[in-house]
Amino acid sequence: MLLFSGIQLFTPSGIIDIVKETDRYHTEYKILEKIERFPLIDDLEIHYIELQKFQPKKDVEEMEAIELWLSFIKKAGKEEIGKLIKRKEELSIAMEMLKKISADEELREKYASQEKARLDAISSIKFAEMKGMEKGMEKGRAELLIKLLGKKIGVLPSSLEKKIQSAALPVLDLLAENIFEINSVEEAIELIEKS
Repeated sequence: MLLFSGIQLFTPSGIIDIVKETDRYHTEYKILEKIERFPLIDDLEIHYIELQKFQPKKDVEEMEAIELWLSFIKKAGKEEIGKLIKRKEELSIAMEMLKKISADEELREKYASQEKARLDAISSIKFAEMKGMEKGMEKGRAELLIKLLGKKIGVLPSSLEKKIQSAALPVLDLLAENIFEINSVEEAIELIEKS
């Protein structure tokens, strides 16, 4: 599982060509294995958009969604943006938000703090999901160790089962590594208490 949080957008300042090999404003990339050239993940793509290369030649009515958004970004705050806003409702909503945010410093700060809170919440949820998976793995590992020890040394007392269930991951790992050397309940308890 890959977890991406805190991804930052790169916005170059000044007029520079980053991808010099083409005049296209939108290039797409995949991460490929160096020798056999298979993709790391099929649906992972990196899209690089160079705004300075975007020179729309189409009429607003013929533009695709990406072209509308790029035109909006280039023309925000200019009078000719009216046609774009009429063409796509999302652009109208974006323009209204842009006007509100730009009009008031306090509102800009509020928006920034709300966005930070939103991103923090997403990050917290991802962290909690990871922790939940780790806890589930610990519980599964403890249950497996209880079964294996039971098969090796016979019925385990409930006190030992509870110690194993509440043990931290390093203790469970130690038990797993030494399972073939443990020959009694006492040896298992001693190993847990020693670590």
